[in-house]
Amino acid sequence: MISFNNVSDALYIPEEQIKDIYKASKGKSKREEAAEVKADIEKHRRILDKKLKNNSFIPRRHNTKIIQENSCKKTRKIVKPKYMYEQMAHHSVMRVFVPIAMRGMYYHVYGSIPGKGVHRGKRTVERWIREDGRNCKYIYKLDIRHFFESVPHRRLKKAIKRKIKDRDLQKKLFLIINSHAPGLPLGYYPSQWFGNFYLQPLDHFIKEKLRIKHYIRYMDDMVLFSNNKKELHRARKEIEKFVHEELGLEIKKNWQVFRFDYIDRKGKRRGKPLDFMGFKFYRDRTVLRKSILKGIRAKVNRVRRKGKITWVDAACLLSRMGWIWHSDTYAYYERYIKPYIKIKVLKTLVSKHARKENEKNGMVQRRKHGRRKTKGAGHNEQPGNGIYAPEHYPAACN
Repeated sequence: MISFNNVSDALYIPEEQIKDIYKASKGKSKREEAAEVKADIEKHRRILDKKLKNNSFIPRRHNTKIIQENSCKKTRKIVKPKYMYEQMAHHSVMRVFVPIAMRGMYYHVYGSIPGKGVHRGKRTVERWIREDGRNCKYIYKLDIRHFFESVPHRRLKKAIKRKIKDRDLQKKLFLIINSHAPGLPLGYYPSQWFGNFYLQPLDHFIKEKLRIKHYIRYMDDMVLFSNNKKELHRARKEIEKFVHEELGLEIKKNWQVFRFDYIDRKGKRRGKPLDFMGFKFYRDRTVLRKSILKGIRAKVNRVRRKGKITWVDAACLLSRMGWIWHSDTYAYYERYIKPYIKIKVLKTLVSKHARKENEKNGMVQRRKHGRRKTKGAGHNEQPGNGIYAPEHYPAACN
């Protein structure tokens, strides 16, 4: 294993610290504290630098929030880190830690990895099941019980010590880990990287020891493919043992080993689709999970009732449109979304907001020439708000 020494000097580069502050400020343009920081960024950079050197960036208390997921009745406790100067320090420390964590990362890990994500993971699964169907006859699907809350600090620190020999960076990473117990807090930017880093040995065990040809992981959700059901059951026992003994974690009891979707000789559909990353994968198509479709439709109806759309609504809707455009559910879009929402206007709202933010931050110069005027709205539209007039709503969504 490659170990890293003398890497903490990169934490104190002034130009990089300013970038870290801007990253921590993303999405906080309306906060007074963010405006205060941007008004005198050099002053706050010096404070951040001092707190990093003194290891005093962790506050005494954190605010928490309980949220309920739309897809199920599960509730999660979210920890909200302080913007000044904890979040800034997180970005500085992770700027140095992430390149180290990425060394040795299994290629088909798609959760919280730059350039990866659910849509790229979806394309990978589709390629496997459609181009190598013989080795994707059976599926073992599993995840780890209360993963973030259960990560043992002692073992995580031990893994970090093996990889990183720089004492200064070690101390800062341990401060972040110790700021919440037990486990890793949801809502922390570093938590996703600690989680992926901690599961690296499991990825290598599955690929190198168990020699599973097709294996994909999205954070703590894992899927193994094989042409042999017995092989997957043997792998299940080995993985459960490894996770318990080496990682101090536990596999959820709702694991599944099943025959993947296929068409028999009589033309009947057999087996089960794979429900993973919000998609349901069939042999010949990929659709969205019902709970996600319902959530998109509910968001559209909420925006419709407001009568006016903000850039936050626009960004949220565009994000959810991405799910539809990356799956075989266009008919749902045409029936329940397209009659009410103008995608072009949503993109314009988000683009204008991004341009204003960049101009405030001094990252781009204002255009010398005036912006092109948009065409007037039609008789059945409310001008410029991206929502069709109420009298034109189809009865299906009233």
